[in-house]
Amino acid sequence: MIVGEEPVVLVELNVLEQRYRAVLEVLEGASVVEVACRNG
Repeated sequence: MIVGEEPVVLVELNVLEQRYRAVLEVLEGASVVEVACRNG
């Protein structure tokens, strides 16, 4: 890792976590369209 640059691994984990949370919302009853609109 180079100081001052954002590590790629952290970016990928962040995207993965966002997707995971979106899936959990759908599994809890939210509509796919609703979750997609909220998360862009």
